[in-house]
Amino acid sequence: MRCALDAPDAPAYRVLADMYADHPDFRARYEGRATGFADYLVAAMRAFAESRLS
Repeated sequence: MRCALDAPDAPAYRVLADMYADHPDFRARYEGRATGFADYLVAAMRAFAESRLS
């Protein structure tokens, strides 16, 4: 039996990526590491969701 907490599905992971993109605190945290990193992270999460999650 698979636990619901094992891994997210693609839609849930895309929602998480959108939250990172839209939430000012998350955006500030990642942009503080490197300019453009927030957008890079969101794009990478969306690509991962499409290619690896069902």
